[in-house]
Amino acid sequence: MIDADMAKWAVCVAPISINGTAATDTEVDTKGWNFIEFIFITGLIGAANFDSIKLQHSDTSGSGEADITGATLTTVGDSSDGLIFRISMPLGGTVKRYISAVIDPGAVACLVCAVYRLSRGNEAPSSATERGLSQDVRIAV
Repeated sequence: MIDADMAKWAVCVAPISINGTAATDTEVDTKGWNFIEFIFITGLIGAANFDSIKLQHSDTSGSGEADITGATLTTVGDSSDGLIFRISMPLGGTVKRYISAVIDPGAVACLVCAVYRLSRGNEAPSSATERGLSQDVRIAV
């Protein structure tokens, strides 16, 4: 099996233009997975730095979120147009089951999107849907 097939993707924030308000994220359930990556992609960013881009976790879906120590991006600002940022960490231990992102631009106007990539699953996903994909095209060469 190809390692890339052993992962599940989930949208955190669909591509959006935000200006002075936090982006609404989609929480991800990490049950059955042992590693997570948070991928944050910027478009055009206004002339300031973000207030906050961080991950939070909880034992309960939709409530009780707390910051994950060290899971913060600190260098996203007006010189970060068109860049990709990542936070990655093993799951389990002190990391709780439900992960969500806080993407607060402060007064910045910007274009952003973000995805989660879950990997090292207890079971291998066997379809595009189980991988979190709308379509999965494989080219045989």
